[in-house]
Amino acid sequence: MNVTIVRAMDILDLFIVHPKLSLTEIIQLSGRPKTSTLRILQSFETIGFLERDNNGDYSLGLKILQLGHLVSERLDINQIAMPTMEELYQKTGKTIMLSLLQGDKVITVASLETEHPIKIGSSIGRQTPLYAGSPARIILAFQPEKKQIAYLDSISLQKLASNTITDKDKLCEVLKNNVKDQYVLSHSEVNDHTTGLSAPIFNHKNEAFAAITIAGITADFTEKEIPKLIEEVQAAAFAISSKFGYHGTF
Repeated sequence: MNVTIVRAMDILDLFIVHPKLSLTEIIQLSGRPKTSTLRILQSFETIGFLERDNNGDYSLGLKILQLGHLVSERLDINQIAMPTMEELYQKTGKTIMLSLLQGDKVITVASLETEHPIKIGSSIGRQTPLYAGSPARIILAFQPEKKQIAYLDSISLQKLASNTITDKDKLCEVLKNNVKDQYVLSHSEVNDHTTGLSAPIFNHKNEAFAAITIAGITADFTEKEIPKLIEEVQAAAFAISSKFGYHGTF
């Protein structure tokens, strides 16, 4: 165990009870020497975990508040979405993924894996760029136009797998079709020989902030079953969206 980190976290824990503390108060409450306490506080201030006001008092910084909000958001969506994910898993027998928009990437926050011996890269915590793969692309498709343009202007489209879209004009056309369809069916965009079928999850502001996906090895998806799977994933997305106050239609 790293003793320095433990001591630093002991100081950070003081702010669970006290919204604002002076240096003297922190030293008294923590029982740490002034020199080491000040060094820890300066480190936390540098990385944004703490901030100091004009009087020199410390409080939780924006960075740690953002992290706390993100954790809360993930926990909430996992708890809300899991019953629907489990139902979709039982109906389809395929891997079900829940993905969340995080900055200019999409992160997998929950996954129900099949027993298939070949894994498809659906591990929790995995991040993908917004332009590649069905969950990322369906979320990008429903972002405001200005946000889409700003994002596409800021990046170069890298080839991640055999079918990754690397032409921006083509991607813009595909995104328009994704909005009309209200789903994305992708093959080999992030990993070769894998397929993803995703629908967007909206909140009460009609913002697409997440996606639910049926995923698997491409060979396990037949043309005959695709229409039914589209219906299932859209129904699941609508069910989750409704729990977040969404009143639109699919």
